[in-house]
Amino acid sequence: RSVEQSSPSSPSSSSTSSDCDKIPRNPWSTQHVCGGSSAGSAAVVASGLVAAALGTDTGGSVRQPAAHCGVVGVRPSYGRCSRRGLVAYASSLDTPGVFARSVRSAATLLCHMSGPDLADSTVSRRSTTGATPLHPISVPRTQTHLADNPSQPLNGLVIGLPAEYNTRELDPSILKQWELAASRLRDAGAQLREVSLPHTRHALGAYYLIATAEASSNLARYDGLRYGNEELAPLSETRSLDEQIRAYRSRGFGDEVQRRLLLGTFVLSKDLYDNYFEKATRVRRLVSEDFVRVFAAEHSADASLEASSSSARTAAGVHVLLTPTTASTAPTLSEVLSRTDPAVEYLADVMTVPSALAGLPAISVPVGMCTRRQLPIGLQVIGRRFDESTMFAVAQTLEDVSGFKPLFAQS
Repeated sequence: RSVEQSSPSSPSSSSTSSDCDKIPRNPWSTQHVCGGSSAGSAAVVASGLVAAALGTDTGGSVRQPAAHCGVVGVRPSYGRCSRRGLVAYASSLDTPGVFARSVRSAATLLCHMSGPDLADSTVSRRSTTGATPLHPISVPRTQTHLADNPSQPLNGLVIGLPAEYNTRELDPSILKQWELAASRLRDAGAQLREVSLPHTRHALGAYYLIATAEASSNLARYDGLRYGNEELAPLSETRSLDEQIRAYRSRGFGDEVQRRLLLGTFVLSKDLYDNYFEKATRVRRLVSEDFVRVFAAEHSADASLEASSSSARTAAGVHVLLTPTTASTAPTLSEVLSRTDPAVEYLADVMTVPSALAGLPAISVPVGMCTRRQLPIGLQVIGRRFDESTMFAVAQTLEDVSGFKPLFAQS
C-alpha cells in the first residue's frame, strides 16, 4: 500500500520540524512531534494506515520515532542489508531500518531485506554456511522459547543493564518502565547483570563529527550542475560558478542540513582534521571495544561475531543489552520550534548513537505509557553484531510481558 510520507531533506533531524514541508504529527497527540528523521514512516504505522514501513537509521532515526509513536523500530547490523537506493548521508553509519506493529512482523520483513548485494560493497558477503557464517535471521514465535521451559523462555540468557544509560536527564517514568521491564524479563528466566560502557559519554560528540564529515563529502555532488533540481537556482550568465553553486545549495538545503554540512567541512579542513575527525574515529573504536568487552569477556571481537547461537549463550559476557530508547517522551511541536540552541536537539540521540557507532543491531519495543503526558515509552534491546535472532527473541518476550496496546488497536 502506497502512503505519502513526510520526511526532512536528509536523515539529519531528530524532530522532523526543520527542512520539511509538512511536519508529521504524533498520532497519540497531534500537539507532539514524532521524532526523526524517519518520522513519517513511524506515524503511518502507529496510526494503522500500513502494517510496516521502511526508514533509514543513521544514529537513531528509526528507533527514536518508533519509541515516540509506540511502534517497533529495528536497526539491523551494519552490513546486514543493502544500502542501495538510499541517499548517502553518513556512509559508515546509514542502515535501512524497519517499522512494524509487532516484533514478529519486523523480523519477517527484515528477513526479506537482508542478504548480499553486488551493488553495495558494505554488505557482508560471508555465506550462511561454512567456517565464518553470517547468521540467518530467525523469526520468533508468538511466545518466545529460547529454552524448553515455557514459563521461563529466557532461561540461560544474560541481559546487561548499562549503568551509563541511567543519566540525570532520564525521565522518571522511563526509568520506572526500564526497571519494570528488567524485572519481568528476570521472571521470564533471564539473568540480569549491571555492566559498564565507560566511553558512552563521548559517543555523541564523536558521532556528530563523523556523521557531518561524511555528509559534507557525500552531499557535495548536489550542486545543481551534476545532480539536483536545476529549477531551484536556474543558470544565469551573470553569476560565477561559485555564486551559482552557492545559490543552489542555499535554496536546496534547509537550515539544519546546511549547519551540519558546514560543521563537516570545518572538521575535514587541513588544519583541523587531526584534532577533530581523527580523534572522533579513535573514540568510535573505543566505544566499539566497550561493546565487545561486555558481550563476550573471554572472546575476541571476531569470535563474538562468528559464534553460533548455542555457543553464544555459554559466553562469559552478556547476550543482549536493555536500555531506554530515548531520555524523554515526545516533545510538543511548540517546544521544538522555540529552541534556540541546536545542540539541545542533538541530545535526543544520546541513547541510540553508541550502538550505531559500533554497527550493532538494535530494536525499540513499546512497553508502556507515560502517565503524566499519556505518550508511549520504548525500550531498546541491543544485540551482538549479526545476531539479530537473539535480539528478536528477547524483544518478543519483552513485547509479550509488557502487554502494550498499540494506538490502532485501541481505536
